[in-house]
Amino acid sequence: MKKISRYLLLAAVVMAVFAASGCARSDKGAVFDPDQSSIFVKKDGSVLSASVEHSDQNYYSEEELKSFMEGRLSEFNAAQGKESAAYNKEGAEKLPAAIVSCKVEGADGAKTVKSIVEYSSPEMLLALAGEIRDGEIQLAALATDSVENRLAAGDLVGSTFVDAKGNAVEVGKITSQSKLRVVSSQGPALIQTEGKVLYMSDGCTLVDEYTVQTPEEGSSFIIFK
Repeated sequence: MKKISRYLLLAAVVMAVFAASGCARSDKGAVFDPDQSSIFVKKDGSVLSASVEHSDQNYYSEEELKSFMEGRLSEFNAAQGKESAAYNKEGAEKLPAAIVSCKVEGADGAKTVKSIVEYSSPEMLLALAGEIRDGEIQLAALATDSVENRLAAGDLVGSTFVDAKGNAVEVGKITSQSKLRVVSSQGPALIQTEGKVLYMSDGCTLVDEYTVQTPEEGSSFIIFK
């Protein structure tokens, strides 16, 4: 069960980059299809995370992993004053943290563990990560909002930005597009957005049109549509 705890941790704080070509997508934007660990930020402000682990060990089963995660997330949600459940109900208010999927696939000696968790907000992702306390979690902060609201809060101005092609961009060009979404973070993470990345603060690395690697230190901003 100690081993299972490690996989819950990874599921709680990291999510996956999309399929082998880099990122699956639809007409509405990026489609969640985890292949490697990272964080996914949706346009509505909620976030998802996933862990994709490849192992040659067979010391756990999908049922055991699923059961452990259900219990842990139910406890976490109850502590947040919400219904003690591990899954979101269709049409209901989102739980602080809820299982999307939990799978152990592959033949003996070549297992792939995939765990995906959805959070009602970035704050809930950080809260659960803080409870687990593991070195894998390196983000000191994570938030998402509109350009308009971030500008009003005093963010963005003073930062240096580049576009998706790596060209320098004047901040005014970004702030004039007030309805675009912003992901702000501190620390290193692989962050994927539901809409295409348009701009990012200097120091970030564009992995594909939906995915950015943030630097080891300092604050980072990702602007997407």
